[in-house]
Amino acid sequence: MEQPVYRGRQSRNELPGGAMRRLLLWCRTMKTFSARSGSGMIQTASGYGQTTFVRYCLVAVLLCAFGAVHAEAACSHVGPLWTCTDQGSPSANGADFTAALAAAICGETIQLTAGVAFQPSASAVFTLRDAGDCSANPIIIESSAMGSLPSGTRVGAAQITSLAKLIGESVAGLPAVRTAPGARGRILRGLEITDPYTTCSAYTNTLVDIDVTGSGAGGYPTYAELIGTHHITLDRVYVHPACIAVNGGETHVSAQIGINVAGPNFTLSHSTVSGFAGYYPGTTTTTNSYGLTYGAGGPATIINNDIQ
Repeated sequence: MEQPVYRGRQSRNELPGGAMRRLLLWCRTMKTFSARSGSGMIQTASGYGQTTFVRYCLVAVLLCAFGAVHAEAACSHVGPLWTCTDQGSPSANGADFTAALAAAICGETIQLTAGVAFQPSASAVFTLRDAGDCSANPIIIESSAMGSLPSGTRVGAAQITSLAKLIGESVAGLPAVRTAPGARGRILRGLEITDPYTTCSAYTNTLVDIDVTGSGAGGYPTYAELIGTHHITLDRVYVHPACIAVNGGETHVSAQIGINVAGPNFTLSHSTVSGFAGYYPGTTTTTNSYGLTYGAGGPATIINNDIQ
């Protein structure tokens, strides 16, 4: 059986920098030295006999092992499958997912536990990086419950328990997901994507940015970056504001644009992108509301969606 390999963070069975292995080696060396030199030398040097020394060493190893198991959580990686499970909080889950995004290669799948929330650190975004041309062998990011989300069937709020949840960070109002220039070949499926402002305390401009940032003027992509980011697919996703509140007869929302796209070969299929029409929170100013916007680029494939 293939054994798990951990990337991003270190193995659950290893302390940072290989400290566990070094501690075991030190204990073995000292035990051998004690046996050869006699317990009297150990007693003279440290005040403890060989038996007491070995006991302390074993206790230290056990404490280190316990700390390694509980402090070094990460998405497991077996063959082409990454598995990201609940580590107790959206931020801890997001840290593990971020590490997997940074390490996954073409043809691999990152599976996120259904019903679990993943959130990036403050002022950060879940970024689909340039991992080489994966357009023919894409990296897939999906819910662990894809079996409950049949291919070709539109998903929305009714399927929320089968979706893994991506939440934007709460400091700068940044998107939950964006592409880096050169990202090629990604499939995101079985995901709920939203903002963190469940009480309409603030708002996010856009929840998903595809090929709209780069090194060109104003932070937009250059032409080379625009055409070099392609084959991005969102399938069976539910994209919505976290807060839709009625105040004084007017609707206020916590996000104004669902998906903002540019570039070639984009697909949105069997998804719900809705809830973006309304006022900015706490104001009477209407948002620049779009479920989906498409800039320069194409072709695009839009199939069986509810976009509002």
